[in-house]
Amino acid sequence: MNALENLEKTYKLVDAPKDVIRAVQGQLLKVHLLNGVADGVVGKLTLSAFAEFKKLEYLEYPELLGKSTAIALLEATSDRKAPTDEPTKAKDTSLKVFFPKIGWVGANQPVHAGGNFSWGEFTKNLTRVPQTEKVVDAITKLAYYLEDVRAQFGQPSIIINSGYRPTSVNRAVGGASNSQHLYGAAADIVVSGIKPHEVYKRLNQTHGSKGGLGNGSSFTHVDLRGYRARFAYGA
Repeated sequence: MNALENLEKTYKLVDAPKDVIRAVQGQLLKVHLLNGVADGVVGKLTLSAFAEFKKLEYLEYPELLGKSTAIALLEATSDRKAPTDEPTKAKDTSLKVFFPKIGWVGANQPVHAGGNFSWGEFTKNLTRVPQTEKVVDAITKLAYYLEDVRAQFGQPSIIINSGYRPTSVNRAVGGASNSQHLYGAAADIVVSGIKPHEVYKRLNQTHGSKGGLGNGSSFTHVDLRGYRARFAYGA
């Protein structure tokens, strides 16, 4: 078992247990931010790679390792392939994957005509293919709702950190057993230029009983479960 999977405490990376440090280094090696070996020793290269990872994932506090960072590290490698395995695939805009109900879909194809959100954004660049029409419908409904969110904040760009998660991915990142991500009904978002806590605060005024809102330090969870739910994430 990866030592990051059950991480509950928050550490300065240099003070973390050796097995945890090795697990962090292993993930950083997989995403090609770190060269060398996972030796459990935090040096300049490890610190630099860790800080760069947190920057890329829009995570605060570059020296701290907590549950949110552990989940991001696990999720970042759960569906990536080594660079020698079809290296151009993720960048190939002509790539299409067959989705239930709608047929062949491209990563840059908008979820609905004229919309600002693509299928690739909800499915990690088409690496997480919905298996049922119900999931496709849920993603479509969520995309329409995020257009409303975008309008509410004055049309800024919105980054989807995590959208649909198949069961294997959700389990790997430590997601809740009944997570709305499993059904395509949830997204962890970052609104450009606005701090996540402020995003949560403002959405809480309008989201009502549409679904859940999660207040995190580096993202805001939004879902359409159909009843009111509010929660906060740890460090």
